[in-house]
Amino acid sequence: MSTLLSLSQSAPFTPQSPFGFSLDTLDKKSTYNSGSGPAALTEELNAHQIHMVMDPSDINAAAELLKSPNPPAFLALFNEPDFSFQGITPKTDPIPAAEALQTFFNMPHPKTTYIAPGVAFATTDWLRTFRNHCKNCFDQIPIMSQHIYSPHPEFVLDEIKKLHADFPDKKIWITELSPAEAKCTLDQKGVIDWMNKVVPEIQALG
Repeated sequence: MSTLLSLSQSAPFTPQSPFGFSLDTLDKKSTYNSGSGPAALTEELNAHQIHMVMDPSDINAAAELLKSPNPPAFLALFNEPDFSFQGITPKTDPIPAAEALQTFFNMPHPKTTYIAPGVAFATTDWLRTFRNHCKNCFDQIPIMSQHIYSPHPEFVLDEIKKLHADFPDKKIWITELSPAEAKCTLDQKGVIDWMNKVVPEIQALG
C-alpha cells in the first residue's frame, strides 16, 4: 500500500515544496470560522501551497489556472463535498460532482497532478459512486485524499485499509488526521500517546 502523509516526503523540503492548501480561492469567500470574513492571503504563502477546487463555484477559475503559463503542480478536486461545515460549505452529491469535474478530465494537464476529492467519510459510497459516473477520471487521478477523525487508532487504520481495498492502485494522502470527532476528549498526554501509536502504524502500512 502507498500511504502519503505529505507530498514533500519523497524529496528534501525546499522553499518551492508544496505545503498546506492554497487560499487563492478561499480569500474570496467567508472563512470556516462561522463566516467571520475573508481569509488572510499573502502571495508568498500562497505560492507554496496546493491549489484546491473547493466546490463547483471554483471550477472556471481552476480551469483558467490550468491553461495559464504556470499551472500548479497539484490540483485537489473538491473539499468534503459529502459534508457541510456549519452550513457554510456546500454539499455536492457524487453524480453532479462527476459531471462538474469532467471539465478537468477533458482538458490537457501535463504539468498538473490531480488529487481525488477529499471526502469527509472516505469509506462510504460517495467515492465509489463518483468513480462509477466520472468517465476516465481515475485514469488521471493517482492520489486519494483521506480525512480521518477518531480517538480510536484501530478505527483509523481500518479506514485506511478500506480505502486502499477500494482503490488499490492509488496512493493515499491523509490530508486531515485527528483524534477529535465533534470535540476532542483526550488531554495533551492522550493526544501524544495517540499520535505515537497511530503514525508509526500508518507508516508501517507501506
